[in-house]
Amino acid sequence: MKRILFFLCFVVFPLWAKQIPLVAGIMTGNSLDAVDVVVSAFPENEPVRDLLFYSQAYPSQLRQDLLKLKKVVTAEDGNMDRVYQTFPQACEIIQTYTTAVIQATKTALQKAQEKGLGPVIAIGFHGQTCAHKPPSYCRSGEKAYTVQVGDAKRLAKETGLLVVFDFRTAFIQAGFEGAPLAPFHHQRLAESFRKHLPLLFINAGNTSNLTYLYEDQKGAIQSLGWDMGPCNHFPDLWVRKNTTLPFDVDGKRAAKGRLSIPVLRAYFYESVSNGAGKNFLLQQPAKSSDPQWYHLPLSASKARLSLNDHLKTACYFSGYVMIHGLSFLPARLSTPKAILTFGGGWRNPVLRLSVKELLANGPILREHQGLFELIRKRYQGIPLLPSQAFGIDDRAMEARIMADLALRRLQNEPILVSGARGQKTRILAGEIAWPLGENLTFQ
Repeated sequence: MKRILFFLCFVVFPLWAKQIPLVAGIMTGNSLDAVDVVVSAFPENEPVRDLLFYSQAYPSQLRQDLLKLKKVVTAEDGNMDRVYQTFPQACEIIQTYTTAVIQATKTALQKAQEKGLGPVIAIGFHGQTCAHKPPSYCRSGEKAYTVQVGDAKRLAKETGLLVVFDFRTAFIQAGFEGAPLAPFHHQRLAESFRKHLPLLFINAGNTSNLTYLYEDQKGAIQSLGWDMGPCNHFPDLWVRKNTTLPFDVDGKRAAKGRLSIPVLRAYFYESVSNGAGKNFLLQQPAKSSDPQWYHLPLSASKARLSLNDHLKTACYFSGYVMIHGLSFLPARLSTPKAILTFGGGWRNPVLRLSVKELLANGPILREHQGLFELIRKRYQGIPLLPSQAFGIDDRAMEARIMADLALRRLQNEPILVSGARGQKTRILAGEIAWPLGENLTFQ
């Protein structure tokens, strides 16, 4: 009865009374550096508005602990029961992570209250991905899974709000990739700039991914999206191995470096493989990836390059992955009018410059000459714009995706997903943790 009353008072009534829903979204990405929280408004038939964004850095030890946990979860093939048996510290690490999330969320909610914002009706909580094994990665007979950890019940109890979580599992169980989730949110955003379609979004996080948005013959907005490959992963790895900094601030070191074509080739062919041992970068979509598949090539690690040269080459490779990945967009689709960027990697001027060079006449691997000529013919001259150009705060993008998915779940709105053969599947993604009563912690 308490749950019913809570749901009626704080979710159903505000929506019935046509109050603009305010939903908080929480994202902790694969860079393992911060908790991002956004409070967004979702007015009907109007653009989504971010009312508050807050980011709180991870405690220094938490990143190292989560890296250990991720390795164990992957080694146990996503079986959390075995993880708890073989790695007793798992529970403590997950609770430490949850504490960091709760602290950041409470601070954000307090700031929202101080600004006089209306009541937040729910929280969309992604959790921390510890392993991701999608169908595209599995060998014959293997089971796909995805694992995001975090104590949703505790988050709900300590914030007093409904928490919607575990968004990816429903997609995996239906035979889809479970990542990226951004295309569904981008479709909602595109309602406010239809006249600019078709468009591309490219995310530069630890992994890069893309969304292609267009109108179909019936005027409905459609999307395609997939993970492209490593982005910030290798530049950040080099910085953390050789300095006390978490990343190359403003690309200052990379800007002083020189590109090594042999090391670029090693990255392309040796740094990331799928479950069958094949090059992920050459794999046709649909596909999604996990940073635990990313490995520094031996020849790259032994190359006699300065740190600056390594960073320059790693940044260039990040751009190379993006531009090479554009070759998978079907030729039947219209050329996008612009490429909108979001994600922390785009704050590195060297990455942005690399992408521009690769679309013009920048160095490429000899065997990709013909392919890049086609890509350049199609995309050269298309503006590369920050998503802010369309009124979208790129810092809040991934957290806002969680808020969007949470609202869809509470409104019982399934997501329509297209299969490889064009079949449509409706997926209601996300579980609900209540601030009252008993709930199961997700894993």
